[in-house]
Amino acid sequence: MTLKRPIQMCVFAFLQIILPIYLIYNSIANSYDTIFIFIVNNSLHILSMYFIFLSVYWENFNYYLRYIFFISVIICTGISLFRFEAKAVFSYKGVIEDIDAIILLPVFIVLVINIILSKHQKHKKIDIDLSFTFKEGKYLIAEGGDGKKSFFTNYHYKFKDHAKWKESMRYAVDIVKINSIGFTMDGIIPLNNEKYYIFKQEVYCPIDGIVYEVINNVENNIPYSGNYLRGIGNHVIIKKDNYFIILAHLEKNTVNLIKGQYINKGEYIGEIGNSGYSNRPHLHMQVIYNDGSNIWKGTGVQFTLNGKMPVKNMRICID
Repeated sequence: MTLKRPIQMCVFAFLQIILPIYLIYNSIANSYDTIFIFIVNNSLHILSMYFIFLSVYWENFNYYLRYIFFISVIICTGISLFRFEAKAVFSYKGVIEDIDAIILLPVFIVLVINIILSKHQKHKKIDIDLSFTFKEGKYLIAEGGDGKKSFFTNYHYKFKDHAKWKESMRYAVDIVKINSIGFTMDGIIPLNNEKYYIFKQEVYCPIDGIVYEVINNVENNIPYSGNYLRGIGNHVIIKKDNYFIILAHLEKNTVNLIKGQYINKGEYIGEIGNSGYSNRPHLHMQVIYNDGSNIWKGTGVQFTLNGKMPVKNMRICID
């Protein structure tokens, strides 16, 4: 996403700190007059926290907070169940007083199901398997899944600035590096690229193929400045049959490949930067199938990394 830093900080402080604490508090502090309203409200607390657990960009604060908050809501709901004393099953007065919760509950049911379906497609034939592009460390999938099914797991497909090429973006993936205690950067959304753990990480070729396109001269952006060049910045596109594998937002002058050369899986490609339409250092990956001349008018295809479908908030650990 391309929100400026102050907006980003406010939005995610609300989603990742304030709202979870509010849900935890409500799970244990509220009292209810009927069994029906108790079930509705506590189901809403759990489902809305689960929605946050699945869909929020936990890279901005701490990855493991999602587990702490979600488990806390479950525990507090359990405690409130033991303290629950109402004997009435249902009342119209309770329905009127809690109509907002009654309306929101099915909304969150649909949202959560939508996210789960976008992340799990074991029935679908996988078009192509790639080896992971890094050789050591822990990494986090910041965007990933079927963007056509859910904006909340993969914004690429439905993002307005991608409208012209959205079909090619359906399964696009963004990757950041995470440390052992759940942080992806030093500080909270720093303005220095060097503070992001993935910056200048070496990228390696995920498949045997032909170098189809190379760009290597684009300057880095200041993180979350809002001033980003259009396009994918420094990048390499590898062609395998009619599949085009895109590795984007690389560091300037770190790619030493030539268009048309053959490259083997595992060969060095370049380093992670923050070039092009990018708000912070990360690796953008996508695979497009196209038998024509303009690859961006092709079809985005589902791929796996080391045999696993990359989905939002999934960790990948490389020994």
